[in-house]
Amino acid sequence: MTLAGHSIEFSDCAEVGQGGPEACTMSVDGELVRVRYLWWLRSPRRFHPSPLEWRGDILVPLREAGHFYLARVNPRTLRVAKLGRGYSYMRLLKVDENGVEFSTWFDDRETGFQALD
Repeated sequence: MTLAGHSIEFSDCAEVGQGGPEACTMSVDGELVRVRYLWWLRSPRRFHPSPLEWRGDILVPLREAGHFYLARVNPRTLRVAKLGRGYSYMRLLKVDENGVEFSTWFDDRETGFQALD
């Protein structure tokens, strides 16, 4: 898929628990989005494959420490910024000038909203 003019690919997807949501590695223009510490790279981060574009960046649920967080990924630098609190499930539904709407339940019976600056 292409978002913000960049090629986005999800791979190595696995369920989070039996029957749970997927968490995948994400590549932007062929480069894995990884945990970064100063000058070295660590393991790839895990994301739910429901990205949306917002102001040239990529919004995507980040799986970390047992929760999903809304994350903003700069596709040029691959820097990841967590936005808001964690949820046991998150799938992005839509984004507009006010913020992003996401599902917190697999069948969309509950949704959340995160304002964006």
